[in-house]
Amino acid sequence: MNPTLSTKVIGNSVPTFYVDNFPFSGPNSQPTKNSLTGPASLSSTGILPVTITSFDAVLNDDVVNLSWSVDQQVDFDHFEVLRSGDGSTWQTLGNVSALPTKGVASYSFVDGSPVHGLNYYRLKAVDIDGNFKLSNIELIRGSLIKGVLFANPVKNGSLIVSFGADINSNLSLRLLNSNGQIVQEKQVNNPAGSTVAFSVGTYAKGIYLLHIQAADGSQKIYKVVVSN
Repeated sequence: MNPTLSTKVIGNSVPTFYVDNFPFSGPNSQPTKNSLTGPASLSSTGILPVTITSFDAVLNDDVVNLSWSVDQQVDFDHFEVLRSGDGSTWQTLGNVSALPTKGVASYSFVDGSPVHGLNYYRLKAVDIDGNFKLSNIELIRGSLIKGVLFANPVKNGSLIVSFGADINSNLSLRLLNSNGQIVQEKQVNNPAGSTVAFSVGTYAKGIYLLHIQAADGSQKIYKVVVSN
């Protein structure tokens, strides 16, 4: 005689379950003619032996510095650093191997080429068995202002500002004195690969600020030393 098989969904309690299409009511009901056998406890294979306690992304001089800390690091292998432009499709920027410790550890990674606009970052933490989990997402807005060069300190009475070939936004440039007053202002269209000159020969020696703002509102401020 073949044994009768019974099925019960584990989760929220249900009022009825069936054995051989015969209903038994009540969340705790058991059929008297059969016994429900199985493991005493349930297990999951997706629990990763590492806890990510912090994850930060900071834009600094056209690069994004990523840093994170972990705890309870056991049988852990590596992190994959992921980036997305839309928060949906991800690419792997690189891998960071696990440090040889089972306690608290700190990690870092530099994205040297963030894209203009939105940059989503997250970590994929992978253990030695291939199990993984994903961190929270950090969002950075990449700047349009890249590759700005000029001689500092400024000599010969002219501040010449050069722009990198990948700048694709119109720019507003303001030169401010130490009191925050605008002493010169220029608008630059399609600045990629071009230069802009500020005549500073009549200015007093000292510290000035070059404020550059792109069309999307991103901005950078550079300290300029005039030493005529």
